[in-house]
Amino acid sequence: MKKDRIVKLCVAVIFVSVLVVGGSIAFFRAETNATSPMSSTNLGIELMEGKTEEGTQILSDGTVVLDNVSPGATIDKQLYVENVKESPSYIRVTLTKYWEDADGVKLPEKAAEQIIVDPLDETNWIVQRDEANDEVIYMYYKAPIETGEVTTNFLNQVKIAQSGADLDNSYTNLKAKVDVEVDAIQQYAAQDAILAEWGLEVAFDQNGMITQVEE
Repeated sequence: MKKDRIVKLCVAVIFVSVLVVGGSIAFFRAETNATSPMSSTNLGIELMEGKTEEGTQILSDGTVVLDNVSPGATIDKQLYVENVKESPSYIRVTLTKYWEDADGVKLPEKAAEQIIVDPLDETNWIVQRDEANDEVIYMYYKAPIETGEVTTNFLNQVKIAQSGADLDNSYTNLKAKVDVEVDAIQQYAAQDAILAEWGLEVAFDQNGMITQVEE
């Protein structure tokens, strides 16, 4: 019986942060995204890096490169958010997973679900997934973050799925990408601000913890 070939992948995992107010943190590229005075006044959040896989090469453009990663490989990458200004804020993180070819062309036909970012902290975050193809994951931190406080890690590992019907030799030398977008809404009048900015209906408990998020 012919032995199945093991697919070797050259994987570049990209983390791009889009912050409401902030600057570049470590190797992350940051932009401003302040659109409404009601939600952006005095906000300041920073995407912070915890443990990173040893031997990971970080390029000047913010690309994390792991050469010859086999299916089933696990890459340690811990990320969390810190509130660096004076307004208590609710945090949303958007993770977008996809594949690119060597020329940087996005390949939507390639299976985003083969890029795995579990386990996610569903105790402190409300996690919503794209049920169609698992490309986009939304995470809402339940508690408002006070000045100087940090969230728990919203990302601990990135995994490449085991080889199978959906992960064949056509993935060789492709890039697995995870875009990270972080934004915030101030705690004051948060229910109205979240509806206006994010288009979402949210429910809170008596302690100000988010208990439900709906479109």
